[in-house]
Amino acid sequence: MRLSVAVAGAMALLLVTVGCVGKAGRALPATVAAPAAPGAVAAVVNGQAIPMALYQAQLRSALASFAPQPGLDPQAPEVQAALRVQVLEMLIDQALTEQAAERMGIRVDDAQVAAEVERIRSQAGGDLAGWLEANGYTEQTLAEQVRSELVGAAVRDQVTKDVPGGADAVRLRQEAFMRWLDGERERAAIERLVN
Repeated sequence: MRLSVAVAGAMALLLVTVGCVGKAGRALPATVAAPAAPGAVAAVVNGQAIPMALYQAQLRSALASFAPQPGLDPQAPEVQAALRVQVLEMLIDQALTEQAAERMGIRVDDAQVAAEVERIRSQAGGDLAGWLEANGYTEQTLAEQVRSELVGAAVRDQVTKDVPGGADAVRLRQEAFMRWLDGERERAAIERLVN
């Protein structure tokens, strides 16, 4: 089943870091089983809280998509630790990108989100509910993720608009965006509250 690049991209980036490929149906480790206390925070980025519930939901989603490679144990503490770090860093980058979008005047309206969700639904071949459940999403969290991905793409396009075209354009755009994001991280006040 093909999935939207907007949704699958973040998960693929997340999962590649620990050397895995998507597969549903894995038992969740006890380290993320307990729900977050109301108001609990995983990190603070320039004064903006990243709710613990969002962090845990993204971690559950990543773990639901986790399939071990030969020699890679998803229950191993070092694998889980790497995944926790990657999920938190992804959420921090997402917050930085959304803050930049606000400064740049970039907005994604509900119609854009609905159109992308509908495109994903049609690509899912009528089994979007099954995919959502298997990957730890709801319709609402999917829409939130789509909105974030659309905002991120618009910021990336704005930041890299002066990168010349040609055979290396994709690589050059990616490098330019990563340099920009590195600068955003360096200037940001980031407090990581989970390990």
